[in-house]
Amino acid sequence: MKTSQLFLVEEGFSTLEELVYVPIDELLAIDGLDEETVEALRERAKAALTTIELAQKESLGDNQPAEDLLALEGMERSLAFDLAARGICTLEDLAEQGIDDLTDIDGLNSERAGELIMAARNICWFGNDA
Repeated sequence: MKTSQLFLVEEGFSTLEELVYVPIDELLAIDGLDEETVEALRERAKAALTTIELAQKESLGDNQPAEDLLALEGMERSLAFDLAARGICTLEDLAEQGIDDLTDIDGLNSERAGELIMAARNICWFGNDA
């Protein structure tokens, strides 16, 4: 029997944020998920995100991610808090990083790190939003 985690990964879900913010209709379209199960999954994901965020805030001290970092396209809230814990709190801070500075963050490969850094540079250094 497949675990629910494996089942969700096979359906393309890789983060808690996706479970919380994807439209309910998309989850209900998955065979084997009914409304009660979807609601339970979303509540668990919300609770887990809240717990993660609280733990991150406690460990961050004064290092909080700035709104511009949180608003960057492709930036997940949990990743923004991981970056802030390393002193990368603003979009400008991210733009100044190299790929090697970020690849030791869990769940962040060099390709995605490069994409986020370039997006930050495009906004901060070149005035482009894309």
